[in-house]
Amino acid sequence: MLEFTSIRAFYEFLQAPPPPDDDFAVRRLEDAQRLVNKVSAPAFRHCFYVIALHLTGNVAYHAGSAQRYLDGPFVFFSRPYQLTSWELPTDAVLHGFHLMFAESFLRRYPALAGLVGKLPYLQVGKAVPFAIEPADVILLTSIYQQIIEECYGGKPDRFDLIATYLQTLLFQVRRLYDKATAGTEPAHTAAGSADEALVGRCRSLDVYITRLRRYLTADEQVQIVNIRGVGYKLMLESNGC
Repeated sequence: MLEFTSIRAFYEFLQAPPPPDDDFAVRRLEDAQRLVNKVSAPAFRHCFYVIALHLTGNVAYHAGSAQRYLDGPFVFFSRPYQLTSWELPTDAVLHGFHLMFAESFLRRYPALAGLVGKLPYLQVGKAVPFAIEPADVILLTSIYQQIIEECYGGKPDRFDLIATYLQTLLFQVRRLYDKATAGTEPAHTAAGSADEALVGRCRSLDVYITRLRRYLTADEQVQIVNIRGVGYKLMLESNGC
């Protein structure tokens, strides 16, 4: 399995130009799509955080136990050492932003590090994509654009200001995450109820189907087929009896 110990190594895998900073990277998805030479990526692990705003373009993201076919607008997360992959059609046109930062970037800004450690959507089992409203798109887009302008502006103190913008982004995403998950069931502590807790928190059909597929792997006659844009279909192959 692929594993990337730095953002620079990940960009090399994508065959994209290196980011301005080894500890931080941000790009528009449409720019990244033109630069990179990958329409899909096998499962891999990395040692940095990712916060992406996906606006348009059909793409399948997989992060940990969360699998989502996105056509926007969604906020998508990936935390260090989480299993990640993606797939998109060769004719897909993506719009949005992705932002990455490493633990070493957090060490440069202790206040930011303290915030990241408390955010629920960057914790194990909770980094699940969620949909956002049009008004939220405008707000988050403006923050990402400010970060991009600073990152590629070349000013010597740009990352000090980026850390402030990133803190604002994290707070705003937390507010949207709280709204998206409001009313869901609290996590259970009993080991036997872990699956129920995940479904209760996420209310995600995709996550539930992933779990169901895992339970049915022993029976080769049962298949769950994804019908793009429609949903899922349960199929039972006949053995001739």
